[in-house]
Amino acid sequence: MYQTTTAVWSQVVLDLGVVFDGDLSPAAYVSHVTSVCFFHLRLIRRSLTVDTAHVLVRAFINNRLDYCNALFSGFPVSQLMRLQSVLRAVARLMLRLPGHASVSAAMHNSLH
Repeated sequence: MYQTTTAVWSQVVLDLGVVFDGDLSPAAYVSHVTSVCFFHLRLIRRSLTVDTAHVLVRAFINNRLDYCNALFSGFPVSQLMRLQSVLRAVARLMLRLPGHASVSAAMHNSLH
């Protein structure tokens, strides 16, 4: 006898570390990247020294944001702003600024 199988369709597909949804919109990918980056950022805040924090940011957050960054070229501004929020949170951590301090000038002068 033949065994019948039912197809299971997934709403989200992960391919080479990039998350695609059924509409091929960047929302699923941006949500995944920002959640992973903020998770690592919360862990990095507990690091012992500033030098250790710099190394961990480069290893976990910068690499995550740089991976497949060619995909970002067609993203809507709203999705790019979510990715920018990760960079601003990293800048606050590196410069030891309060939670909602403006980091635009500080990013340009110190970190770039």
